[in-house]
Amino acid sequence: MKNLKIGAKLALGFAILIIVMIIVTGVSVVGFSQNTKELDRMENNVLAKLLISSNIVDDVNLVARRYWLISYQMDPEYGTPSDVAATQREIAGFFSDIAGEAETYQKLIDEWGTSSEGARIWSEYQRLRVEYRNIAGYMDTYIESGDRDQVLSLLMGEYRRVQGEYTDIIEQLMQLNTQVIGDAFTDLSNMSTRNTMTLIAAFVIGLIIALVFAVIITRLITKPISECVDVAQSLGQGQTSVKIVVDAKDETGILKAAMKTMAEAIQKVYDDCIFLSQEAAAGKMSSRLDTRKHNNDFAKLVGGINGILDAIAAPLKETMDLIDKLANKDLTVRVNTKYPGDFDVLMQNMNTAAKTLEESLVQVDMAVEQITAASNEISSGSQVLAEATSEQASSLEEISSSLEEINSLTGNNADNAKSGLKLADQAVLSVDAGNEAMEKMNKAMEAILKSSQETGKILKNIDEIAFQTNLLALNAAVEAAHAGDAGKGFAVVAEEVKNLALRSAEAAKNTNDLIDEATRNSEMGARIVEQVTKSFIEMKDQFNKVKSIVNEISASSDEQAHGVNQISTGVNEMNRVTQQNAANAEESASAAEELTSQAAELKSMVASFVINKKSGGAYKPPTQKPLHVTTDRRQAPAQLTHNKPKNAYEVKPEAVLPLDSFDDDFDDFK
Repeated sequence: MKNLKIGAKLALGFAILIIVMIIVTGVSVVGFSQNTKELDRMENNVLAKLLISSNIVDDVNLVARRYWLISYQMDPEYGTPSDVAATQREIAGFFSDIAGEAETYQKLIDEWGTSSEGARIWSEYQRLRVEYRNIAGYMDTYIESGDRDQVLSLLMGEYRRVQGEYTDIIEQLMQLNTQVIGDAFTDLSNMSTRNTMTLIAAFVIGLIIALVFAVIITRLITKPISECVDVAQSLGQGQTSVKIVVDAKDETGILKAAMKTMAEAIQKVYDDCIFLSQEAAAGKMSSRLDTRKHNNDFAKLVGGINGILDAIAAPLKETMDLIDKLANKDLTVRVNTKYPGDFDVLMQNMNTAAKTLEESLVQVDMAVEQITAASNEISSGSQVLAEATSEQASSLEEISSSLEEINSLTGNNADNAKSGLKLADQAVLSVDAGNEAMEKMNKAMEAILKSSQETGKILKNIDEIAFQTNLLALNAAVEAAHAGDAGKGFAVVAEEVKNLALRSAEAAKNTNDLIDEATRNSEMGARIVEQVTKSFIEMKDQFNKVKSIVNEISASSDEQAHGVNQISTGVNEMNRVTQQNAANAEESASAAEELTSQAAELKSMVASFVINKKSGGAYKPPTQKPLHVTTDRRQAPAQLTHNKPKNAYEVKPEAVLPLDSFDDDFDDFK
């Protein structure tokens, strides 16, 4: 990585950060997609099947009650043919509803599929449904023929058996779907746990990788710059014996190479100057320096120093004035006086040196502008990243709010299921009370029947007494006839006794007829009470089944509420992590702004020199494409490449000169 350009290094760092974010986001999307599919399957398939099964059970029970109602309505005392026809229409509607529910259930199986056990139970359901419909057809035939006894016999016999098997197979479907719901919630909980752990692991690994690359890239950039700064400070403080190692080929390596070349060139100039000063101090004015050891302007500078030794008076004075202005940071000063011979060469060399120094500072100023532009682009990219992370956090907050609403609705469903369970308990108690009342009525009817039978026995005794009295009256009449006139009074009494006996016999007969009719009515009432008692017992069994179903629904609703609550907790944790990412992105932007501030301070230091920026026209920096930062979320942030700003250029090592003073401290970037 040392040989990569700074732009490439920064692009690599941001690309790694973006890849980490994409991986974390992908893991989140995949996990939530799996959870959503599982919830959709439970809502649109399993719960729908459970509801359809419950509706079928309700319709079957309603059909059974209507058939019992018809058995009573067929008795002229309790109903009319129009009542029977109306009830039959209701039964037809219930059968139509059952057919529709079965068709919907079959569509769900075709769409979502089912297990082998579910297919077996559904096949058995289809068979029992046909058998149940056939029994209902027999029932309709008996109803149409008005055969009430056959209707009652079928209701208490074969119809009850087929209905029981039919409802049992439906309850098996309900139990299977309830078990599937429980297994689905367990799988959903395990899936949520796995997704959460995977997301945390991906985030931690990505964060570690991003931090490692950030540290490496930062050190690769700041360490060479710090070394160059140390060299520049040493040179600025007059320490020419400096060492710098060039170990990279990027901009920092180029800068270090330029600093090394500059330091070596300055060291050579320094050594020659020391030699010349020692020679001059020794009075050897004829000593001269070898300009071939130096390049370009430094060679001219050495040559100028040689010329200085030959100069006197005015040339020396004007040279001193020139150097004094240069020392005061006025790099626009030039020698305009023409001197003959070597003095003219000296003046031209001094002008060239001033011009070279000015051009170098102009290039340094342009380099500072390049660094400032790059840091601004980095800051803009960090701001874009922070805004994108903030939008992602807002989306997670909306998802968390929706999950809280789902959690509230699930809690309401659980409460409603518990309320339904309480109502089912109350209904069972009411059926028990009605059953007890019917048992009491049955006992009362039995007592009435027994009393009627005892009364009939008494009336038979009265009838026998009347018969005997009639015989006695006939015998008395015969004896009175034998007695003649003496028995006339007795014959009258015998006649009255005979009439009284006949009236008693007739009254006993009428009373006996009434008691027989009352006995028949009591027997019929006892049978009706017995049928109603059986109906109450069946109603109690059905209510107990309803209670069991509602209890299972309540337990399932509680488990669902618990699962949704866990999902909401996981989303809140993701929201917190995303908020932290946004904060980190803002810190990156702040660091880029700090780099901009440091570049501005360096620019202000260069600005303290009086220079003519147009003087650097001899140097033509290459044209570069501007760095483009997009705020479109649909485009990958990888567009932040190593492209340079439009005013960027390559700095030539031989064109870089040391500064006289440098107060900035790049150690902050270590």
